Amino acid sequence: MFEIDKAKFGAFVAQLRKEKGLMQKELAEKLYVSDKAVSKWERGLSIPDVTLLVPLAEILGITVTELLECRRLPKDEPMDSQQTEEIVKKVIGLSEEEQRKYRPDRLKRGLRLLLCAAVGALQIWILSMLGYSLEEISASIGTMMLLMIFFGLYFCIFTKEKLPRYYDENRISSFSDGFLRMNIPGVYFNNRNWPYIVRAGQLWAMVGLVVSPAFFFVMTRFLPGVWNAAAVYIILTLVLGGLFIPMTVVARKYEYAPDSPRPAHVNRKDWIWICGCVIAVVILVVILRTGVAPSGSGFQMGWVESNTRDHWSATYAFHDGYQQRTINADGEPTVLEVEIVSSSGEIGMTVTDENGNVIFDQQGIETSSFEIEIHSKVTVKIIGEEHKGSFSLAW
Repeated sequence: MFEIDKAKFGAFVAQLRKEKGLMQKELAEKLYVSDKAVSKWERGLSIPDVTLLVPLAEILGITVTELLECRRLPKDEPMDSQQTEEIVKKVIGLSEEEQRKYRPDRLKRGLRLLLCAAVGALQIWILSMLGYSLEEISASIGTMMLLMIFFGLYFCIFTKEKLPRYYDENRISSFSDGFLRMNIPGVYFNNRNWPYIVRAGQLWAMVGLVVSPAFFFVMTRFLPGVWNAAAVYIILTLVLGGLFIPMTVVARKYEYAPDSPRPAHVNRKDWIWICGCVIAVVILVVILRTGVAPSGSGFQMGWVESNTRDHWSATYAFHDGYQQRTINADGEPTVLEVEIVSSSGEIGMTVTDENGNVIFDQQGIETSSFEIEIHSKVTVKIIGEEHKGSFSLAW
């Protein structure tokens, strides 16, 4: 395969750069690369990517052919078919070398993703040994983990290492690559922030695969009410917020900043700020989604209540304690229509008159409908023990 003489190429670039009166840093900024990359070119340690040949030639005031030939060509010197073929072979060889350069990195990232997926699968197996059913686990975090594997494969293996030049010359807020469409409001993609965006996607997928099963265990074990009330919203927040908030932060931060050498890394302060944003969004979603019962005692989550003159009902994800309501029958026989829906846990109900006499008392009520006749002012108490469901009283 025909290869470019790296030492000759580097000396030619250095000569032309000096003729133009440019420092290595100035040339690097025009090409959206690091000054270390330019230094490596000029020392013969590496050569530019194929996508940089045209802009590099334009900046140095020569043609791409002259750049590849590493010499200035007379304007009246015609090129025969053999010279043309050699130029084409050089470009092909340069492209293949570029692909070989990135291949080890792709393999390493793919293996890391596979390892993270294996750790997540091991945790799921441990959860099944602890009594969780695979149906329950897959219904809660299965979709989330599949999305992380899907996007992880793209960001770790199939993503473009560099964007086309027109992304650097224009303010483009959308990215398209085959099936993938990405549009982040307020963010313009270019080769300065693209490595950081890709890195954020890689870390999101890898960390998510490892943390998701453990997060599921903690929520169902220690905060079942919160999880039952807002599981879907929490998952959506973690998936979407955990991916796009970091991408937005690093994209905006490095959009106009000088490039840094590959691989791009997000510093500690960035990640602290990003994690804080994600946690704050999760807390806000939980607060907005879950309600707290206005009366009684105990702990209620996801409490949605309707309380009118002749009706009292509530649906909830978690009810542990009691809630009560006073009903005035005005001394006339009144039928209290009760409807109970029980999904999990236990629910009981007691009805006492104004003298404290018990009219109705039943615990462990299953899903059912029944009637209670009352004749005076009564107090109805709904008692739940880690109950999920609803009740409705009408009179």
